[in-house]
Amino acid sequence: FGALVPAQRRGATPLGLVILTLGLSLILQGFTVYRWGAEPDRFPFSLSDSKVWQVGPLFVSELSVGTLSAAAVASLLLYLLTQKTRLGIAMRATSQNAQVAGLMGIDANRVISATFVIGAGLGAVAGGIWFLGLMLRELRGWWPTRENESKACQTIAIP
Repeated sequence: FGALVPAQRRGATPLGLVILTLGLSLILQGFTVYRWGAEPDRFPFSLSDSKVWQVGPLFVSELSVGTLSAAAVASLLLYLLTQKTRLGIAMRATSQNAQVAGLMGIDANRVISATFVIGAGLGAVAGGIWFLGLMLRELRGWWPTRENESKACQTIAIP
């Protein structure tokens, strides 16, 4: 999306930037369909959703254990980041009072930017985990389907 920066420099309106972004997304989507085709396919992954273990009265799939493990590791890493590093201390100080943190020598804008990058990384991990159990489709996420609607309702309903 390198076309957005020159458009911003030329004084494009916010609506123009949104239209430009949608157009670039459609171009990338068209390239994807051209390059890999439009047939749904599964992503090759070492964890199986069909392999199931029985643990007492519970039945647990291998993919569920992998998902839980990845979420636990991501949570542990986030905890360690916020509690044991200088960035974590700066994040906590900035969240309490950005002005006072600035007086203590913390660049609040840099901390906020780092927080957004970390949040985007965690979102990518969550999306990757969710993606592994789905069929690959070229239009996934673009057009409403029953599957997308139910996921959106779950996302909205469960805070």
